[in-house]
Amino acid sequence: MLKVALSRTEPLSIHLQVGEQLRHQIEDGTLAPGSRLPTVRDLAAELGINYNTVRNVYTELERDGYISSEQGRGTFVKQRPPRVDGTSAQLVREMVDEALARAIMGGISAGEFARMTYTRAKMFRRRRKVRVLFAECNETELKQFGGEIAAAIGGAPDLVLIDALRKKKRAFFDDYDVLVTTLPHLQELAGLHPNVVGMTLEPDYNGVIASIFSLPAKTKIGLVGTDHMLQALQAAGLRDYTYVAADAKSLHRLKGVRRTYVSRRFEAEHGTEGLPGDVLPFDVHVTGASLRYLRQRLAEHAAG
Repeated sequence: MLKVALSRTEPLSIHLQVGEQLRHQIEDGTLAPGSRLPTVRDLAAELGINYNTVRNVYTELERDGYISSEQGRGTFVKQRPPRVDGTSAQLVREMVDEALARAIMGGISAGEFARMTYTRAKMFRRRRKVRVLFAECNETELKQFGGEIAAAIGGAPDLVLIDALRKKKRAFFDDYDVLVTTLPHLQELAGLHPNVVGMTLEPDYNGVIASIFSLPAKTKIGLVGTDHMLQALQAAGLRDYTYVAADAKSLHRLKGVRRTYVSRRFEAEHGTEGLPGDVLPFDVHVTGASLRYLRQRLAEHAAG
């Protein structure tokens, strides 16, 4: 059943309030495919708004594939309109709630937040689509980091392994506006494309920190495949342990450790056979700062 709530004190126009509520109800299935909508005249009278406002909303919804008008029969929700599944809708709600809470803490009203969010979304929709290619050295992190990038920029980049990328001809790179990789590979890929962006990585500290607390003080702990984990553990106050950092060429230093934490990257590239003690893999993620920087770079390309 169609329900539209209007407020003349909100910063969004009546036209936008009606249109976005109808879009939302169609996308989440409240208005099911095939549902008949009120006539323009009836809805305008019910809401107490101008006839032309509703007519323009219906025109936009039909143009965007939400509804269809049938001469002599009426206006109906399309059989296959744009939809948002439950998981995606929940994710969006959580993201909006978090952003709204931060905005209010910063002195921005809910009304101002709604207006700014709507305006930014419209700007984003009108931008030219930027073609993004993400390259990584192993399949595991190619998919993982590619997913993190997709969530941050609102669209999945094309994925390619670095070994395969080296074999591509120059024309291949012309199909992309930006080549993205992780910082360790930035230098080797810099000459392949005029716009290469390097992503900084950081370990998932929380799981490691929690598990170290279960070990007695002075325990000897190995850290493999990360340059930042040691500093993070010491910053967290875990200084009463003996840490040994190692890479693929210095694994002999791990002799006598009771537990070895190894990055998924190292595990994928070298395996864990031969590592001493209890071996616990940990994940590495793209930093939030890197993802924000990437969004800025893509926005520049979209605007150009």
